[in-house]
Amino acid sequence: MEVKELSDFIDRTLTKGRYPALNYSIRERVFAQTLKISEEVWELSEQISWKFWWQRLDKVDKFSDEKLGDELADVILTTVRLARLLNIDMDKILKQKIEILRERFEKEN
Repeated sequence: MEVKELSDFIDRTLTKGRYPALNYSIRERVFAQTLKISEEVWELSEQISWKFWWQRLDKVDKFSDEKLGDELADVILTTVRLARLLNIDMDKILKQKIEILRERFEKEN
């Protein structure tokens, strides 16, 4: 799936109905989405710590590869949603970043 497809999906589904933040100002929605990213990163971190047994043994049973993948997807979705709120073209910015990294890699090697 292209980032554009993901952005369009978010526009069609995650910007309707049951989200009270839709009634907030753009500033409040950006802040709320930034907090949401923090929450999702924390949940991803938890899954990673459980995967590598960095949690107490009584908590390790909360881990699964499926949950780990779900949390990673949540981080991506919330990040793309924030980009949409900020009018950032993720396809464009990712291509630019990849080119910067490619150039850096070629200089180092």
